[in-house]
This record gives sequence, C-alpha cells and structure tokens, in this order.
Amino acid sequence: IEKEWKLVSVNDTPAEFNVYISFSTGLFALYQQMYTLDYQFYEGEYSVDGGTLSGSYFDAGAWKCEYTGGVSADGNTLTLVSKDANPITSVYEACTIPEDVKEEATATRGVVDVTPYL
Repeated sequence: IEKEWKLVSVNDTPAEFNVYISFSTGLFALYQQMYTLDYQFYEGEYSVDGGTLSGSYFDAGAWKCEYTGGVSADGNTLTLVSKDANPITSVYEACTIPEDVKEEATATRGVVDVTPYL
C-alpha cells in the first residue's frame, strides 16, 4: 500500500473526477479534484489492522468509513471496498503524483470546503 495511487474506477465505472493518494509509513496525503476546478489537499494518519484500512485527517476527523481490499499480486492495483451500508469499490493504479497537482492542491488548501473522498 505504501506508494502513490490514482483513482481509475468507482463501482466498475471509470472515475469522473481525479483523486490521488500517497501512503507512507502510517501517513497519507490525498489530492482530489471533485466538485471544484482546483485540487484540494488533505493529510493525516492511517493504519491497517486485520485487513481493514482506516484513517483520520489531521484537521477533519476520521474517514467516512473503513475499507477492506488490498494490493494486487503485481503491486500495480489497489482495490478499496468501503465498509458501509452501500459498499463502494474504488480501484487505484500505481502512479507518480504529478508535481503540478501537489503544488496546486497545497496552494489552494482550505480555500473551499469540500468533503474528502475517503
């Protein structure tokens, strides 16, 4: 799980918005372009316990829910299934998050109040 990922599909449908996430040593960084033209930036801590992924934002509380799933055998795909009443399956592909996305997201941080993807 400890690498950079780009959302490619939600419930077997190509993603209609951009979400990048980086996992590294118990910390995550989330860059999303949803409901706005600008990328938004969120960061916090995550943990994996018994196949369940959970996390919390440094400034916005816990994630909406916990997730199950995992990384494919070749390490190129991350599948997360939300643990809630109507499970959502999000599929990510390994990538390198573009520097311009990181710069834009951190520059516009906190300008618009948008619900984080996770």
